[in-house]
Amino acid sequence: MADRGPARQPKSLKILNGNLGKRNLDYEEAEADGNPQILGPLNDDGLEHWDLITRHAADWGIGIIDSHPLYAMCRWWEEYRKADRELANCAPEDLQKNMNLTQTAFKNWTSMAIKYGLSPADRTKIRLENSSDKKDPLDQLLEKANK
Repeated sequence: MADRGPARQPKSLKILNGNLGKRNLDYEEAEADGNPQILGPLNDDGLEHWDLITRHAADWGIGIIDSHPLYAMCRWWEEYRKADRELANCAPEDLQKNMNLTQTAFKNWTSMAIKYGLSPADRTKIRLENSSDKKDPLDQLLEKANK
């Protein structure tokens, strides 16, 4: 069966992006609690990546249901970093093998990362609320009083 357009976005992303399709958002959806869980051991590279992604988990609509793909993405990041370090220090006869390992790990990480808006093109689709755009409640009261 052929795909019928782009994949559905979570309701939270539609709200952040302004619901460009104007479809009714009054439907039940699994809520993201912002608390994905690490499902196994990660090395320093994987933990750093996990922390980077999950820092804004609630804002991005990521929850415990996303734990498996997030863990897999962080494991691929570990593999990429490991292969990249080995590539920098490998013997000339191992260069092609190490380049293939590096490319494979990065390609697999990229395919996971795109799902979470981690490519430049995907980041353009995610708009987070800018705290500088919010007015202080006291400033709002003063503006009303001065009118």
